[in-house]
Amino acid sequence: MTVLSLALSRRGNGATAQFAFSPGELRKWLEALPLANPQEALRCIAEQLEAMNHSGLGWRLQSELAELFRQRIETLLPAAEADLSEATLPLSARRRTFAKTADETLAGLTHAYKSVLVALTKRTITFRLEQFLVPPLIQSLRALARRLAISHRIYAPHPRGVWREMHFLFRFGMRHGIVNAHLPGTSLTASAVYRQALLLAFAQPPRLMQWDVERLSAYLARFGERAVLGGYEQDAAMPGVFVIRSGRDSPGRPLEKSRPEEVASDDLVLRCQPLVETLVSQLQGLDAGTPPDELGLPSSAGGPVSRDLLRQLVQRWGNIQSRQFSRQRTHSRVELLVGLRDIWNCLVGERRGLVPREGRRGWIAANESPGGFSLMHFSGTCDPIRVGEVVAVRTADACHICLVRWVQSENPEHLELGLQKIAPNATPVTLAHADTATGGPALLLPEMPALGQAAAILAPCGRMEAGNDYRLDHRGLRWAVRSTHLLEHTLSIQMFRFRPADPLRNQQRLSGPEVTTPSGDNIENTATAEGIRPENHDGWPATTV
Repeated sequence: MTVLSLALSRRGNGATAQFAFSPGELRKWLEALPLANPQEALRCIAEQLEAMNHSGLGWRLQSELAELFRQRIETLLPAAEADLSEATLPLSARRRTFAKTADETLAGLTHAYKSVLVALTKRTITFRLEQFLVPPLIQSLRALARRLAISHRIYAPHPRGVWREMHFLFRFGMRHGIVNAHLPGTSLTASAVYRQALLLAFAQPPRLMQWDVERLSAYLARFGERAVLGGYEQDAAMPGVFVIRSGRDSPGRPLEKSRPEEVASDDLVLRCQPLVETLVSQLQGLDAGTPPDELGLPSSAGGPVSRDLLRQLVQRWGNIQSRQFSRQRTHSRVELLVGLRDIWNCLVGERRGLVPREGRRGWIAANESPGGFSLMHFSGTCDPIRVGEVVAVRTADACHICLVRWVQSENPEHLELGLQKIAPNATPVTLAHADTATGGPALLLPEMPALGQAAAILAPCGRMEAGNDYRLDHRGLRWAVRSTHLLEHTLSIQMFRFRPADPLRNQQRLSGPEVTTPSGDNIENTATAEGIRPENHDGWPATTV
């Protein structure tokens, strides 16, 4: 029999204290908590969990009390998780406190269940031991997995030691042969909890958009078992295989990136290829017009954001490497404009000698490549930012249009961004439906023949649809265009390819009052013939900025 060791921190001189509540009293206390204030309720529970974990209770009573705490925590956590999923970075002080409180509560709950496991493995009578080990093992892993998910939601590093604990607990369950045993009354197993936590980590959480953790969790609950968790085999070197080493405080790494001598015979591997094949099949079905529910997906999976997420998972779980550029370390200071409206206002205002707002020059380009930037915030204020947001990086001689692909924030003073460059510059235009008089701001991105990239329109999310006719106004010129193909869709923006809707209507000279501009911006109208050439050699409109 394997005895589980657990180091318990002791307060004061290390003496145990008597816990104040019996099960009946604890049930009444939990019912009296302020459920309308989940942060305060979780804080109170965390304090009582700490007291219980240092009271030296017997395993049966500890298990009963831990279950009561867990049931109440699970009614409070969804509010915390939803609040954190809506957050943008930099995270507010209130949300950081909320995240810390939820993490501490889950850490206390994990400790309570692990104490039960410790006591059970020290028993001299082992009859039906495995039956008693299953609930605390699964609940310990669930609490650890939820701690990881909270850190994913706020783009923070995982709490120290959590992965090492998960690996150890799962191996403990393997030795006792209970990792595939079901939690009584449910279909949940230790393998399912562990595998889903691994898959979420291998989905690269810093690159996930808001609410993607929830979307992924729902998807993995239905399809996660198609990823196969097992032992290492010499012939397992193929895409979609990850190595999990129990002694490390990390989820694991792709087998293709591991040296053969680094992989031990007792290491675990997660084979994701069957799951990737499911993803590919579902994407093909969505592209062919199959309703999402017929593919086992929620109705929202037919939308472009969720479909883009499925495509990204094919790459991340399949270890399909996208094109990479060598990066050059620069450590130069740049200015960052966040959001389409801010970029639009600045580009239009530049022509009037607009002076940038103070406090914006608090970013350093840690490195740069033809494909993008890695930025670090070091001083001044920072606008709210999230994955998928459009930003502009202003250097001494250029204004690069980029999309935020990943974010990381270890603490309130640290914020790091990974940006993909989508255009070296942009033209601010006013976008409107062909049959409407007013429009809103959009950016016209130039063609880049060297990269095989046609001109595109970048607009706020929900402003455009493929196959519709639109009007672009810019500095006294008007063009009628038709959107043809959606290139990018995030929570903030859409990016479309387009073609002339009616060549005879394009390149019309307009008088000043006829040019549509967003209300409230007081942008002066000019009539310089800049913007879009009629067509390039491919038949696509092109820009000269």
